[in-house]
Amino acid sequence: MTTIELKKSIILRIAEIEDSEFLKAIKTIIDSNQSDAVFKVSEPMKKDIETGRKQIREGKYTTREDLEKEINAWLKERK
Repeated sequence: MTTIELKKSIILRIAEIEDSEFLKAIKTIIDSNQSDAVFKVSEPMKKDIETGRKQIREGKYTTREDLEKEINAWLKERK
């Protein structure tokens, strides 16, 4: 089956679908395949990102290992 035949077949099948949830799922799949989609970052998000980068540069963060130790210690206290 050629690409054109496949597209026509899919279009015909989609045209027959009445289930709106299923159509939404198909739309999600199609939308996720767009390679030219650009994620836009708002000004507040840019500020938060820069704040986070600054905190990392200044060593103001917790490693995963340290966080796991802290959680485990907390859980032991709760027993």
